[in-house]
Amino acid sequence: MSDFLPYFRTLPLFTGVPDDAILAIAQRLTRRRLMAGQTLYHSGDPLRAAWFVIKGSIEILSAGGRQVLVVPAGGAICLAGLFTGHPPDMTSIAMDETWLLELDRDLFLQACEGTDPFGRLLVERVVMMLAHQLRRFDSALLRLEASAVAKARKKGRAAECVPEDKPAQEKLHRPPPNATDAELMEWAAEMAKRSGIDDLDKIKVVQGPEIPIRRGPIS
Repeated sequence: MSDFLPYFRTLPLFTGVPDDAILAIAQRLTRRRLMAGQTLYHSGDPLRAAWFVIKGSIEILSAGGRQVLVVPAGGAICLAGLFTGHPPDMTSIAMDETWLLELDRDLFLQACEGTDPFGRLLVERVVMMLAHQLRRFDSALLRLEASAVAKARKKGRAAECVPEDKPAQEKLHRPPPNATDAELMEWAAEMAKRSGIDDLDKIKVVQGPEIPIRRGPIS
């Protein structure tokens, strides 16, 4: 394990931990190597461990095969499962040559109940990493929620301006020249209908300033 000590020092799992403690903790973990395209974990498999990426990266796929996350060196996979034992609905595949440290769940539970100082330190570091992950996920969910609310408001404003069920407006025409009163009423009713008013009596008339009418011939 000592040949991997330079990589171990870069992991959040071992941040601030002395080298002798790093090696003592690493002895409790299993080192694994995956080549590009190899599967670390299949969706639906029993969960027996969590993993810390030392070198390389792991692609996380949903049950439908869509990429949802890439875990780079320094990241961890299935930490919550160490406590719950619930298998995640995902598949993990190495994107390139990848080295990992595997933490067996049974060993972790023993460390939770034991008094060994290095085991207790391992549990403490796992809890800290899991708390950090949960804060990041919570922050991401809040950003998604804010984005969804903003989009809904924008869509609502657009719908108010141009109702989706309202047909495209036709070009308005002037009333026919020398129209009779009946023709003018018919024209007004048609224009009101195009504007979404079914009954002319519903139109609220707002009076403006009185305009003086000049009578007599126009000079």
